[in-house]
Amino acid sequence: MAFVSLKDEAKKIVGIETQPVYFGKVEVPPVAVFVVPPEVISLSEEGHEIAISWKAAEGAAKATVTSASLKLAAALVQRPVNATVSQEGAHRILKFGASVTVTRLVFTGLKIPAEGESGEIPLRQTSDLPADRRLVVSAADAAGNYYPMATAPASPQREMLPAPVGTAQFASSTLSFTGIKTDRIRLSLVSGGFPEDYEPKAFEVGSITAYADFGPTDCRVVDGADKALWSFPGELPATLPPAEIDLKIPLETALNDALSKGEAPAAVFRIQGGAEGKAQLWKGAFRGRLLQTVPGITTVELAGEPLPLPCFTSLPAEVPTAAVGDLTLRYSGIRLCAELNDAVPVRAASGTIVGSADVVRPLPSAHLEGLPLARIGLIGRAPQKCELALRLVRLVNGFPAETIGTETVMTVEPSPSFGLEWCTPKRVDTGGDSLGMAVRAVSGQFFWVKGDEDPLVKIAVYDDKPALQPVTLGGETLVQAGAEEIHLPGFSFPTAPFAGASPLLESLLFLTVDLSDLELRYDR
Repeated sequence: MAFVSLKDEAKKIVGIETQPVYFGKVEVPPVAVFVVPPEVISLSEEGHEIAISWKAAEGAAKATVTSASLKLAAALVQRPVNATVSQEGAHRILKFGASVTVTRLVFTGLKIPAEGESGEIPLRQTSDLPADRRLVVSAADAAGNYYPMATAPASPQREMLPAPVGTAQFASSTLSFTGIKTDRIRLSLVSGGFPEDYEPKAFEVGSITAYADFGPTDCRVVDGADKALWSFPGELPATLPPAEIDLKIPLETALNDALSKGEAPAAVFRIQGGAEGKAQLWKGAFRGRLLQTVPGITTVELAGEPLPLPCFTSLPAEVPTAAVGDLTLRYSGIRLCAELNDAVPVRAASGTIVGSADVVRPLPSAHLEGLPLARIGLIGRAPQKCELALRLVRLVNGFPAETIGTETVMTVEPSPSFGLEWCTPKRVDTGGDSLGMAVRAVSGQFFWVKGDEDPLVKIAVYDDKPALQPVTLGGETLVQAGAEEIHLPGFSFPTAPFAGASPLLESLLFLTVDLSDLELRYDR
C-alpha cells in the first residue's frame, strides 16, 4: 500500500494518507492519519484556559456539538529532590524518603586517588575514569537488595545478548540515565565489566544532588462554573496513555446557556493542577452547528405573485450549511398564463391614465388556451381611491365590438407605489379569436403601467390538468408541481436563498404551500 505525505502551509509533514487500493472492482478508499504534536502547558490552581467561541448566526437560538474532546498526558518536569547521603563501605547511599523517578546525579568534588603516585584524579566525564573503572547506579528492592541499573561507560555485551546493565552518560560532572523509580539508590565506583565481576573501589565526593522526573499532580478539567468534568488525584504517571476527555455535552450546555441569554455562543474550560506541573495537551476540533428552528407549520398561499416566507423577519448574511423541513404543496385549480404574466415595476414607468373612456388591452387567444378566466390583475396605482369597471370583449380592428359576459367592478385603494390589483370576473368562455379587455374608471382615475406595447397584466385561468411548473424559492427551483398534491418529509431546501432577506416563494400555479419544522443549520 502506497502512502502520501500530508503537509501544512509551511510544508511541514503533519500526517500521511494511503492511496486507493483496488481488489477487482472493489475500491478500498484512502485513509488519512494526522500526526499532531501536543502542546505542553503549565498547570496551576487558576488553570490553563481553553476558550471556545463560535461565530453567531442571527436568529439561531440553539447549538448542537458533534465533536469536542481533549487528550491529556503527563509532561515530566525535572527537579532536584531532597536526599540523605550516607556512606556504606566504598558506596554512597541516597535515600529520598519516598519513591521518585531519579534521572541524574550532579557531583561536586568527585575524585579518586591516583594509583602508584601521590595526588588525586578529579572525575568530571567518562574519559576521566581509569581503564576498567565505571560508575554504577543501583536500585534497592523491598528487601534492601541492590541491583545495578545504569553504568558509565556502557556495559560490555555477551555475543548477541543485550547489555546486562543500562547505559548512563557521564559529562560535566553529571551522571544521566533512564529514570529509575525507587526510594533509594546506591552509587558505586567499580572495576570489572559484568555485574558479577564488579569490585567496589574507593572514591571521594563533596556533594551529590539528585534530580528526578515529576509528573503533574491533582489534574482536573473544569467548566466555567468550576465544576469538575474530569480529574486524576495524585501524580499523573507518564506511563499512562493520554486520557481522552469528552466535552461534547458540557460544551453544548454552555453554548446554549449563552444563546438563551442573548449572548454570543462561547464557552471556557480550564485545566488545573498542582503548581510547577506540566501536561501534554492535544486539542480536538470543537465542531457542531447553530440551529435556527421554525416550529409548527408555516403556510403560504401563492396566488399569482411572489411572497416571502412569513416565518423570517430577517436572516443572517451567512448562507446556512443546510436547510431541512417538511414540504407540502396543494394545487388550487388556478394558474397564471405564462405569456400574460407581467412583472410589477419597482421604478418609475410610463403608462396610461384610465378615466371614463375605455382603455383596451388585447388578450391573444393562444395565450388563454380556451380556458375560462379566473383572475385578472392590473398593474399600476391610484392617486386617490377609485372604482374600475372591467369587461371581456371581442375586438374588431382593435376596438370593442361585443361584450362577453358581464362587467366586473373593482375598488382600488390609493397607493404611492405600483402594485397588482386583482379582480375576479364571472366565469366565462374564452373560446374564439380577437379577445380583449376593456377597462374604464367609474370614479377617480387609475395609472395603468404600460409595457413595450400594451398595459401590464397578470391573467389567471382555471386549469384542472396543468403542465408541471417549477416552484421556486429565491430564484432556485424546489420542485416541479402539477395538479397532484406533493408531500416531501425531511426535504433539503437550497441554502443560498436563506441569506439576508426572507426568500420569495413563486410559481405560475396557485398553491397552498406548507413548510413544517423548518431548520436552518450553520456548521461551526
